[in-house]
Amino acid sequence: MKEMEMEVYGRVQGIMFRKIIGDFCNEKGLKGFVRNKKDGSVNILVQGNKKELEEFLSWINKSPGFAKITSMKYSLRDSGKDYEDFKIVKDKGFIADKARSLINFGKFLIGDGKSEVPKHIVIIP
Repeated sequence: MKEMEMEVYGRVQGIMFRKIIGDFCNEKGLKGFVRNKKDGSVNILVQGNKKELEEFLSWINKSPGFAKITSMKYSLRDSGKDYEDFKIVKDKGFIADKARSLINFGKFLIGDGKSEVPKHIVIIP
């Protein structure tokens, strides 16, 4: 079994990207996890055979759902820890996770993702 770890950048938070990835991985029998990062990117670790991982990479390169992937880094290696299934990891609970996702989505919409979201802008999901 192999595993692929990737960092995905672009419009990937606040748009149900992790759920779409989770659905795909569960449907294909892939294992691992997906989580948002504070910088607005998404970290994904998937395990499966090489053919399944190549199929996943090809699928994610098409920017599924409302995602707009601007860049990605990934590495393929032999599996380390064995995961039982595929999970969506949420930091600090559901509400905090959704709030952070929407803030990062707003930063992506405004510009380079490094600027602060002005206090007078409201993002309505």
